[in-house]
Amino acid sequence: MLVLADDDGPGRLAPARQGVTARLRLPFWLIPGDLVVAVPILAFTSPATLKKMAIQAADGGALGIERGFHTPIGRFQLMIGRELGVTFYGYLNGKDILLNYDAATNKVVPIAFKSIDYDVPLLEYRPFRDFATRQASSLLFQIGFGIEIPKDVEVVPPAVGTAPHLENLYSARVKVLFDWRRYF
Repeated sequence: MLVLADDDGPGRLAPARQGVTARLRLPFWLIPGDLVVAVPILAFTSPATLKKMAIQAADGGALGIERGFHTPIGRFQLMIGRELGVTFYGYLNGKDILLNYDAATNKVVPIAFKSIDYDVPLLEYRPFRDFATRQASSLLFQIGFGIEIPKDVEVVPPAVGTAPHLENLYSARVKVLFDWRRYF
């Protein structure tokens, strides 16, 4: 969702769009990304140390701050720095287009733009996981924040006018994911 800012009043929201999404979930030992640097070095010099670091990273890191806590109502885990999602809007099938009121010309003009949306989860909650011989299911809630950064804003020809200034959009997010699998 992107907010169009202008001097005449409150911002307007961009309509639903399609984008390409990539997510990276990477445990870390002490600081985010440290295992990416350590693997090429320790794989050859000290594989045993690398193995210990990787196991510790998967279990919440050297400080144990981000390990999962199991409770009677589910599992909680701090996710700061462990996962990043990026969505590219307007890069696959051309720029996204919407109508915008141009105060300088007193007309509604179509504008085109691209944007990059970053999704950073902060806390994860899994209330249950269920397994059977041929199926599995789980439920996941993530609380986090995001920032969407607009790029390459232009007025679509043959319309004329000035391209508006699109502000970065900061957002709080709650993601709910239900995963069900059947094995044949």
